[in-house]
Amino acid sequence: MCRGIVASLIRPSQGKNACFLAMGGGFSKGPCDSPGLEGFCSRAIAKAVDFTRKSFFRRFTIEVDDAVFYVNPHVLAQASPVFEAMLMGSNFVERTKSSATLVGETADDIHLLLKAICPTYYALYPYPVNEKTFPTLARLADKFLISGLRSACEQLILQPSIANCTVECLIRMLDSIRGCAYSGDVQQRLLLALLSKPLNELRDVRNFSASPTYTVITNSKNEWVELFYEECELLRHTVIKKEPHSNRTVIKEDIRRIYCELCSLTSRRNTQMHICSSCRRKLCLNCLNMLCPALLQQCIDNIDNYAPFS
Repeated sequence: MCRGIVASLIRPSQGKNACFLAMGGGFSKGPCDSPGLEGFCSRAIAKAVDFTRKSFFRRFTIEVDDAVFYVNPHVLAQASPVFEAMLMGSNFVERTKSSATLVGETADDIHLLLKAICPTYYALYPYPVNEKTFPTLARLADKFLISGLRSACEQLILQPSIANCTVECLIRMLDSIRGCAYSGDVQQRLLLALLSKPLNELRDVRNFSASPTYTVITNSKNEWVELFYEECELLRHTVIKKEPHSNRTVIKEDIRRIYCELCSLTSRRNTQMHICSSCRRKLCLNCLNMLCPALLQQCIDNIDNYAPFS
């Protein structure tokens, strides 16, 4: 009932302020078109579910390490075929016992997963994936075959802002999907974002000696590393030094209310906006240093036999 009420209030469009609903295990957006609804959604999302307490609907227990979580088995079964077989299948003892034990996972990781795929009290699904939660959620989405969460992870990688992530963050993201069934395109986009960083930043990273990604990147004997560094210098929105002003156009007139199409920054009087000749986006000065998505896609399309972890 509550889900229907909320869904009827939210109309699909491209609003700046958005709340997120999950339908059938997948994620879809809808804007908060009015201040009242926006405040309602904020309160609903803030009212997080306490999975350590039993409720009328959350009677099934999941034990991880020394922690016990109470969940609604129907919600988990809807999100994941693995949970559906384990919690609802007649051939599994977990259904009879109304409890399950997950081995090889930490309580913090499973708690993060439950918050990502289970609704709040108002049947809202807060959008869970960002650069910090990606390593855990991407791995668990692949392990438990959660298609909606998996799509959310892939959508994060497709955003141009992925190039703004730190070196440490990108290494963790790449390591987390190693051995998973994510497409090569996802790996390539993450790797290109990582290779767009200055080489000295990559080699100054600490506490990643056991990382396969770090080992590959810092190995100077790999010829493709040097090749990608040369390619990535041509993937930015900024002016190529050898050919000044070849890949951007400057809007010089006095302008207002023009938004940067990547960060939504509003231009002020005498503020210059730049147009990338490749993707045709209007960009602020800060976003000029990001990878151009049009050039990035061209580079990915030209990589036919690239498999860094094969």
